[in-house]
Amino acid sequence: MQTPNKPTVTDSSQSGYTPDWLRSFKGCSHYNDEQAFEIINSLKTLAKILANNIHKNIKY
Repeated sequence: MQTPNKPTVTDSSQSGYTPDWLRSFKGCSHYNDEQAFEIINSLKTLAKILANNIHKNIKY
């Protein structure tokens, strides 16, 4: 896994994830800024869903 690039001014969410960060991964260099922001937002949504539901699958 690669380390993210330094956040830029174009990162409106200020989360540290920019289109350049996404494009730094193999197979992602062709995304334009709009596509990259959409993918980043989708990944954030997926992460929230997983974080909110992981405890449901843990058996104590």
